[in-house]
Amino acid sequence: MASATVVLALTAGLWCVLRFVGLAQSPGGFCGDEFRGAINIICLSEQGQSADGRSWPLFVPGAGDGLYTPLFLYFGALWTRVFGYGIASFRGISAFFTVLTILGVFFLARRATGTKAAFWAVVAASLSPWSFQFARIAWDPPLAPCCLIWSLYFWLGRTRFRSLLSGVLFSMALYAYPPMRVQAPLVLLLVWGWDLCKHWLRTRWALAFAGASLLTAAPLLCLTFTGELNRRGVDALIVAPGHLARAQGDDSLWYFTFKTFLNNLYLHFDPDFLFLTGDTNGRHSSQLIGELGFLDDLALVAGIAVLLLHPLVQSNRRWAQTTPPSELAEAGAKTTPWLTPSGLVVFGLLGYLAGLVPPSLCWQANPHALRALGSWPFLSLTVGAVLLEVQGRLRWTVLIAAALAVAQSVLILRPYYHPEPSFADIWFDASVKRDMVGPQSTPESRARTRDVLPLGYRYYNVAYRGATCESSGL
Repeated sequence: MASATVVLALTAGLWCVLRFVGLAQSPGGFCGDEFRGAINIICLSEQGQSADGRSWPLFVPGAGDGLYTPLFLYFGALWTRVFGYGIASFRGISAFFTVLTILGVFFLARRATGTKAAFWAVVAASLSPWSFQFARIAWDPPLAPCCLIWSLYFWLGRTRFRSLLSGVLFSMALYAYPPMRVQAPLVLLLVWGWDLCKHWLRTRWALAFAGASLLTAAPLLCLTFTGELNRRGVDALIVAPGHLARAQGDDSLWYFTFKTFLNNLYLHFDPDFLFLTGDTNGRHSSQLIGELGFLDDLALVAGIAVLLLHPLVQSNRRWAQTTPPSELAEAGAKTTPWLTPSGLVVFGLLGYLAGLVPPSLCWQANPHALRALGSWPFLSLTVGAVLLEVQGRLRWTVLIAAALAVAQSVLILRPYYHPEPSFADIWFDASVKRDMVGPQSTPESRARTRDVLPLGYRYYNVAYRGATCESSGL
């Protein structure tokens, strides 16, 4: 069994490393959301201005009323000073924050419940197809779950300074991706509600968190209340006037909203979405597997079996009696852990459901893996706790998990590193890359790109033709 544990650890490490490999070739091309953000980061790095000439902006407009956010823009400006302006460099930002999220899952699970649960959680997080795909695209969303997970970790540190850090990171999560402005408060209510029930919440910690988060989020709140950040989000809501006119019919507003929300939520449990092909949008899924990995599937099947055959409450009593003091200290409390394994299961599931709320409030393109991106770290926490419970009852759990991890790696990773990934061309504007820097690139093809996609033209001129931000449009 020890060798199987080593295989799991090595496989998880391999998946983390491979998030940084082949980023310029897989996915193919560089889609509009990527090159628009990239050219703005380049201009900020070189001139302190966005691509349209605004000095030190907090947000930068993207396509379709989308916005590039400050953490992505200014961290990207520093990152590219070191790693350059190539496609791999910009996608490396997402890979970096995704690996940070995986580490955060480990430390959060260890502080909440213990090292064994943390091991299973970090393996599940590393092998998550959901996180792997989004780690290979140069955009803001992967930064949001990273900030939220580390915010929770520091909150469980139970000191005023860590509460301050938690508040800052909480607000940075709100900046990083709009759906997190729904999920993160729900998760915070869950955490604080549990602390209140256990009489663990201290006023000095809460005030430190609130002061730091409100101060950090003040510009975001001002822009939200003035409506400058809401245009895209309001139009996508199920209560948007245009959608109500098309779909409400004779239903009352409350009934229509509740019915549509539940239906959208249900769509995120579709077997195709979870187990077979994932999101139908080729940017959101490789289409090689569902959003869940093989270890997630194992936890689902084995967890149901455990619930039916051995109630978790019995194991929790046994666990609480036998857990050594050193592991309890790792769990973040002097005498008792913050959560038992079954408590971590429930917390992870509720956090996962909180991540499904934002896409379910929207009428477009459900199930939507991108808007639900904040769900996958909490899924990994649940999987870690379930597999810990199963391991205590089935001695072959580690061996089965290792075999599934290797099988998933063989089946899923190879197409990502094929010389010409077939899933990438249409969804990642590979034709634009070919027109600008491919072997068949000509003055005519470059001129066509300049007329149709001027920001894409500017990006490729800087990254591959030696231009600067100022001269990139010439």
